[in-house]
This record gives sequence, structure tokens and C-alpha cells, in this order.
Amino acid sequence: MELTTEVCVIALVVAVALLWLLLASGRTEQSTTVIVAADMSPAAGADGSLSLQAVDDGLLELRHTAVPLLDGGTVNLIVTTTGTNVVITEKLGERGSGAAPRPMEAKATVRLATCHPHTIRFESQITGQWAVVTLTPTAGTATRVATRF
Repeated sequence: MELTTEVCVIALVVAVALLWLLLASGRTEQSTTVIVAADMSPAAGADGSLSLQAVDDGLLELRHTAVPLLDGGTVNLIVTTTGTNVVITEKLGERGSGAAPRPMEAKATVRLATCHPHTIRFESQITGQWAVVTLTPTAGTATRVATRF
């Protein structure tokens, strides 16, 4: 077999592919989870929408309207980040007291890595609503989405 340029190029491509497979197989992304308490206030509207606004690079403000809560009830957000995938789960914190729930607005601030588009999945265990959005958390970026049941 003669050592031509074509044979050398093919051998180089195979060697690079094998090296990439060896190095890529051991790499896994670590997940981080934080719990954020939401600030509650009476809801101005009852549309159940979700708004996300980057108030600073990497600082994301989340607002979810029309969350039904009894007086004194609280909401916690469980934020799980894996690379640029973010799952935000809205859960009931303390149960309130009263006869009937009132629509409240949950507001919380979450810190994300900057400069990369993030796929954010929001799931509410309180209302059953969910939404998925892609957002780059740089100052001034904002989006408003209708949640789905």
C-alpha cells in the first residue's frame, strides 16, 4: 500500500473522530437546583400569563399571574439548570387560610449564565399550566407567553 496524500487525510480524519469520541463520552453536564421564594401580590389581571424579563445580565425576573392562593399562602420556585436548559417548577409553599382562593401574582428573580440562549420550561403544579420559551438573559430582553393547560 502506497502512502499517498489521500490515505494520510483519511487516516487523520479517522484519528480525529476516534479522539473526539473518547473525549466526548466522559463529559456530562452537572445540574444545579435552587429554591426561590416568590413574592406574592394581588393579581391585576386573571389571564394566567407568564412574563420573563432580564433586568440585568444573567438576572431574570419571572412573573406568573392568576395563581389561586388562600390568604397567607406562599409559592416556591424550584429552578433546575443543566447547561442552557432551565426547568422552573412552581410549587405551593405554605398553605393559607380562608374560604376561597384569590388570584395572586407570583414574582421571583432567578440568576442564569449570560450570553447564551436558554431554553426555559415553566411548570406550575398549582395551576397545571406550562410554557416553554427560548431567551438570552441579557439586560432589556423580555418576553410574555400564554401558559397552556
